[in-house]
Amino acid sequence: QPLRLEQILRSKQNLLDSGYFRSVDYRLEALDPSAGPRLPAPVEDLRLVWRFRERKLAALESGVGYGSVDGLRLLGGWTHRNLFGRGQRVGLQANFAFAKDRAGRFGLGFQHESLEWRVLDIARLRARLGLLVFRELDYESESGAFSLETRAIRLSAARRLDAYTVLDLRQQFDFLYQRRIGDLPLPPVPGYNTRSLGLGVDRDTRDDFFNPTRGGHSWLSYKLAGGLQGGDHHFQRLQLNLTRHWRLPRAAVAAGRFYLGGVWPYGDSRRRTLVGVPADGVPFQERFYCGGGSTVRGYDESSLGPRIDPEAEDLVADLPGQSLPVYILGGRFALVGNLEWRLPLPLFGWRGLGSVLFLDGGGTWESLADIAGSRAWPWQTGDANDTRRVFYGLGGGLRYLTPLTVIRIDFGLPLQDLADRGGRWHFSLGQTF
Repeated sequence: QPLRLEQILRSKQNLLDSGYFRSVDYRLEALDPSAGPRLPAPVEDLRLVWRFRERKLAALESGVGYGSVDGLRLLGGWTHRNLFGRGQRVGLQANFAFAKDRAGRFGLGFQHESLEWRVLDIARLRARLGLLVFRELDYESESGAFSLETRAIRLSAARRLDAYTVLDLRQQFDFLYQRRIGDLPLPPVPGYNTRSLGLGVDRDTRDDFFNPTRGGHSWLSYKLAGGLQGGDHHFQRLQLNLTRHWRLPRAAVAAGRFYLGGVWPYGDSRRRTLVGVPADGVPFQERFYCGGGSTVRGYDESSLGPRIDPEAEDLVADLPGQSLPVYILGGRFALVGNLEWRLPLPLFGWRGLGSVLFLDGGGTWESLADIAGSRAWPWQTGDANDTRRVFYGLGGGLRYLTPLTVIRIDFGLPLQDLADRGGRWHFSLGQTF
């Protein structure tokens, strides 16, 4: 059959994605003339030979990480990639961050790679089944207002539609406990639970997971919480993410991303107010946040968009003699766009070193009416403290490609800056998108 390089590279990536192999290589060999009939010239007969290096099926893992948000983080875990020889993967994972109000997370995961269902002995459906149970302690909410404890059970079933596309169905049970607001204790607040069903489509045509040079990654997700499922929160949440990479001369790469999100409360969430939940009925953990190293660089993490006065919104009981600062509320709608120009920078013989120039823009809003063309561009005049604007950041950074991931350092200059603090540094692992 005809030999296509794209199919070979996709097969190599699928083998690596299975988790069973540490390395996968291939080579092309000319067939022995005496091996049998040959194709007529000028077609050349070749044989494709694969070479594998297997990964240990059971492994203990540990690591140290650092980022602008979490600071120093320790990670550890145990994984078995082929339990009982049946393609089942089970693992225990834990991490601990030293930053204030980010204590850590412990989770148990199970995954079956090729579960098969029969429907009335007429049809068969092959899919990947997953189960994740975790507990996350003292995780500071994106708004900075609350610290949360989350206990969750999440079931998932995924089916590959083709070589690039995966359909994913999820059932989630989240139990949330709000611990405090700022540095002050919360009055007694009952724990809330969210029961949701989610559907997602993910299409990935990138030529490399860590450092792509062409192709794209697009996904669409929809989550329905509450309703017949029960629970304390009732809302719909929709997200769309589009990324694309283009090869340029001299090994440069142009990359772009467009992200859009929205959440709509319904039912009881619109008719009643819960203690510690914003008046519109959308809980903090389901809102959208913007600003920082993964969205709009040049601004503090999650610093853009609607703000909230906890005392004015009755999120806490009266505390005589004490006042609370204004926090980020988070928006019900989000829009983010990014452009990057990535260039190799082979200094001192470091072949994995690269540079990047970027332009980011985005924001979050409480309602669609707050999104206006008069606040869409950086050169438009207006109130400097108007949080309904689209915020822009411009800057550059360095990338270093390691065998495991990409280390990135960025410096962004805000084109609108509510805090008037100049530029910000952002340090993390992996490409921005």
